[in-house]
Amino acid sequence: MTFHAMLTTASDVLVALTLIYCIVLERRIRTFRNQEKAFRAVVGEVEKSTRAAEGAVASLRGLMDEFSEKSSIAKRAPAPSTGFGDIGPARGPRVTADNERRPASVMETELAALAARIRSSRTHEALS
Repeated sequence: MTFHAMLTTASDVLVALTLIYCIVLERRIRTFRNQEKAFRAVVGEVEKSTRAAEGAVASLRGLMDEFSEKSSIAKRAPAPSTGFGDIGPARGPRVTADNERRPASVMETELAALAARIRSSRTHEALS
């Protein structure tokens, strides 16, 4: 075998190995691109969920501010008078656990209204 024949055979083998390597790389790149599309879809869903959560948090903060404002206004209200001078506090309406002078039924009403607002905001976010 001559030197020229050996050189030709070696170059043919190198070209064949290069083509095989290119095919393997092309398959890996195709797989990577498919995974990239799936990853981008997941990132898009996470971004959408994050925006919805931020909106819900902002809404809850607003509701809590409103609730605490109403609660602080009620705390500043004078205690109900019994109408019997210095006999003592009225025994009629229930008083809350933290000894506020506000009847529990008023707080229950406010909490029910808050829960209804949260439910409506959740359904509104689910629809959008």
